[in-house]
Amino acid sequence: MPVGDGALPYAPIVEAIRALASDVGVGAVRELVGPSWRELARLLPALGAPETGGAPDQAAQTRLFELLLGLLGRLAEQARLVVVVEDLHWADSSTRDLLAFLVRNLRRERILLVVTYRNDEPGQQRLGPYLAELARAGRVERIDLRRLDQVETALQLAGILGAAPTTDLVDVVFARSQGNPFFTEELLGVVRSGSGELPATLRDLLRGRVAALPDRARQVLAVLAVSGREVSHRLLATVVGLDDGALVEALRATVTSQLLVTTPGGDGYQVRHALLREVIHADLLPGERARLHADLAQSLTERPELAHGPPAVAAAEVAAHWDAAGEPTEPCPPGSRPGWRRSGPGLSPRPSATTNAPWSCGSRLLTRTGQPGWIRPSC
Repeated sequence: MPVGDGALPYAPIVEAIRALASDVGVGAVRELVGPSWRELARLLPALGAPETGGAPDQAAQTRLFELLLGLLGRLAEQARLVVVVEDLHWADSSTRDLLAFLVRNLRRERILLVVTYRNDEPGQQRLGPYLAELARAGRVERIDLRRLDQVETALQLAGILGAAPTTDLVDVVFARSQGNPFFTEELLGVVRSGSGELPATLRDLLRGRVAALPDRARQVLAVLAVSGREVSHRLLATVVGLDDGALVEALRATVTSQLLVTTPGGDGYQVRHALLREVIHADLLPGERARLHADLAQSLTERPELAHGPPAVAAAEVAAHWDAAGEPTEPCPPGSRPGWRRSGPGLSPRPSATTNAPWSCGSRLLTRTGQPGWIRPSC
């Protein structure tokens, strides 16, 4: 869970020492630490009564770091030691300071220090300068892990199940997890039960990420979730209806929170993960979803240059949005200009003034004789 600066100092270290005391006994830990074990008892009172004195200062922190370095060194004399600290992006500043101290001061000890963090979590941006400083020590190796492919996801599932998963199970889990190992593990149970719902823990985790954003940022995410694909900046601006400054501010909040990704070399945005898009979409009221689908269809109809892909694909996208908005469509017949018109009773087309064709598919030049809507023209 995220803790942030100022809360639960040295939480990963305290957890490790508590486990050590449970394995070898409190007395053995005191012996390993030496006469100054009471200093360490400030972190873990289970070791005994802590040393009394004033509030910890910089000198006290340095003594604590030296004690921990000595403890790890003596443990490494008995056997090779691996120290793993996960989710560095959630660690408090004291823990990060301790890790930096260990990186600089570990020399010949048989110790491997492994630190992990996720680059799609809020708060990971602050780690950039910190990681660069660690790298200056010259003994740090940085390994970037990509998402798993489908074969690797199958291997993960086999490890969890203890047997080879079926092809169908792998296909369904991979399609939704997109190679995220945590999502894969969380989805496995519901997929095997035949449920299409997200696990509550995963749903609440993703929902909390969205809920922490400002209203305008959530408004932007809603448009992208309903769109279901990458959306250009111009189309997003047209549908959201915010002025440029407010839109940029909202987009920056979503990108900084690692909920949106930008298109390399382009001007588009998309939700970082399909499950996140699924959660955002599910939390919209039916009327909200219908309105956004209609707004997207209307914008793409009036400004076809904002469409994505070739004309036939763009026409299908517009039709899908009208359909999701509750206003079904019919396609233009072969040979006519690609486009869609909403169907409805009591409507008849009239020629377009902007084309030589008798009817312009996707144009809104209609003669009203009843309820408003769109029809397929007679081409």
